Amino acid sequence: MKNLKIKIKRTFALALMCAVTMAGTSFNMIAASADTSEYKSWKQGDSRWGSVYLGSSGQTLSRIGCAVTSVAILMVHSGSVSDNSFDPGKLCNFLSSNGGFDGYGNIRWSAATGMAGSFTYQGGGTISGSKSAKTSEIASYLDSGYYAAVSVKYGGHWVAIDRVENGTVYMIDPARGTNTDLFSVYDASGVGQIRLFKGAASSSSKPAAPAETTAAPVVTEPAVTTTAAVKTTTAATTTAAVTEEVIDETTAAAAETQPAETTVPFEETAVAVTTEAEAVKTVYSEGRYTSSDVINIRSNPGQQNKILGAVPANTSVFAYEIKDNWGKISYNGVEGWISLDYTSYGGVVPFFTTGLYSTVADLNLRQEADINSKSQLIVPVSTTLPVTEIKDNWGKVEYNGKTGWICMDYTSYDGEIEEKSVENDRTGKYLTFDQVNLRKGAGVSYDTICRIPGYAKLDVIEVNEDNWGKIIYKGNEGWINLDYAKLCEKSVAVGDINGDGYITINDYILLQQELTNNRVFTAAEIAISDLDGDGKITVTDLELLEEKIG
Repeated sequence: MKNLKIKIKRTFALALMCAVTMAGTSFNMIAASADTSEYKSWKQGDSRWGSVYLGSSGQTLSRIGCAVTSVAILMVHSGSVSDNSFDPGKLCNFLSSNGGFDGYGNIRWSAATGMAGSFTYQGGGTISGSKSAKTSEIASYLDSGYYAAVSVKYGGHWVAIDRVENGTVYMIDPARGTNTDLFSVYDASGVGQIRLFKGAASSSSKPAAPAETTAAPVVTEPAVTTTAAVKTTTAATTTAAVTEEVIDETTAAAAETQPAETTVPFEETAVAVTTEAEAVKTVYSEGRYTSSDVINIRSNPGQQNKILGAVPANTSVFAYEIKDNWGKISYNGVEGWISLDYTSYGGVVPFFTTGLYSTVADLNLRQEADINSKSQLIVPVSTTLPVTEIKDNWGKVEYNGKTGWICMDYTSYDGEIEEKSVENDRTGKYLTFDQVNLRKGAGVSYDTICRIPGYAKLDVIEVNEDNWGKIIYKGNEGWINLDYAKLCEKSVAVGDINGDGYITINDYILLQQELTNNRVFTAAEIAISDLDGDGKITVTDLELLEEKIG
């Protein structure tokens, strides 16, 4: 298969633990690593299994099977099965028989548990930071006995991790069938998600990552006590979209939020904790901690350093840097270090940043960053939005003219927000949905010059803040109301079928549905989908759209 160019932007929140074997067939575990290396050259488009369908989606391994193939590679790599009797096609059939795919063909990672008794899905999360930081984090997972798959191209593709050697991350790429340096092929900034598994060769003495759940529960496990602390999240973000089970984030606060930081005011009377040096030494990891007593915030790690403030008892804070038994936090505008010996560990919460996100369920758009805040409207599943501000696990967005906050636990990161000028973002070719008046000025109070028919393609040369566009039509210069038109061609290309301002996998799915007679396009959608300009929608347009998404 050619390089996979589809950016899959959906996630899931479903834990499915299967304890059956496929069609009565079991796969023998092998005690150590695989006895051959054929699996390291497996490609999702291999003729032996490339045409296998992913559930009832109509999608095949060849087209979107990077995640499935990566899991199959890890099953052999972990010593859980042998590539003499196993391949990605067999895994795909097992997943199809056991609820392992959604309606789009996206994998439910946890469904791989059960095919081989020793191979189990452990959880997943976000990896961030520089190339060096990501290398170190991946290495720490491998050192802790995990087998890993990571997303590249900002979530558009998945690869299996082979090993980390001398500071180099080696991947097994199902799109290419190659075993090579991850960061020599893919941009480090686009490596953002990780999925973790345990297999036959995993050490039983290593800590397990938390399993996925259908919501993001409040984790109450104690502080990590291993020397290679593993960062994982229970609110997983992967490449599958749950369509059968919509998350109702109005039912319980615990389903939406990690423990919120309290607003207890700074206590000027807080005194130094005199027993800091006597606490039992534990190895801590980044995550959320709850104070068991008043704890001083110090300028640097160590009780001899200056006191900057204090964290009240029973207060939840996030430690984003660890030095021995000290954690760096930010509380009430004070940044400093607290002794973690007087806290209880609440787990690692997802790290969110501003950027483009897609919703994985219908979400409330709330007035404030709080589950108890009033809901203004519902943001539908699979909606792509720019998130401009982050507060804990809440993101500020604008949708349908309303500005508010959505729970980030039910979104997937799609990349950075592109910096565009107003002119480049809003001028270009528009397609009218219906007849529209060409007026002498930007407003309904101005005289009408003429009427422009529906489905007319117009060059808009200026757009004002009230969404009126300036055009020249048959020699007449005037203004039209752009509420009755869709921007169908910008400097980057046509292809934005759903009109959200971005060309994504969502547009690809819409075009595919049209071509397979599962959807009927309007005339406006047909015009926007005609990428080769031949006046009709064909497979060629689908292929061109796939290239633009890459």
